[in-house]
This record gives sequence, structure tokens and C-alpha cells, in this order.
Amino acid sequence: MPETLARVLVVGLSFSIGLILSTAAYRLCLHRLRNFPGPIGAKLSRFYATALAAKNIQYHLDVKEMHEKYGDFVKTRK
Repeated sequence: MPETLARVLVVGLSFSIGLILSTAAYRLCLHRLRNFPGPIGAKLSRFYATALAAKNIQYHLDVKEMHEKYGDFVKTRK
């Protein structure tokens, strides 16, 4: 029984890690919007924008700073 549980955990963990890595590789290298400027965290996940919004509740100021740093077009995934 413990051996079966260990195998299930290994397979599940391997699948999850593979899925996360392949999604990250696709978004950074193959996605059609990959050339838009912006923070790496924003290119990978929506959690980046959520974390910025939750940090100080003034997300519009963070977006303004990104525009000053990266230019007119910024990838934020919000």
C-alpha cells in the first residue's frame, strides 16, 4: 500500500512539474505575444498582476511605472 501511494505521488508530481515547465516554455518562447515588453512574472502568470494589486491596492500606479519603464505596450495578464 505505501509503495502504491509513493508511485502515485511521484507520477502526479512529475506530471505537474512537466505541465508547469512546458507552459512556461511556451509562454516565453513560442506564444505570439512573447515579444511584448514586460516583467517575466507577468509573461508567465496572472498571479504577478494579482500580487501587485494585492500589495498596495493601487495597481494603476504599478501599471503606470511599467509603462514608464517598458514603453507604450506592456504585457500584464490581468
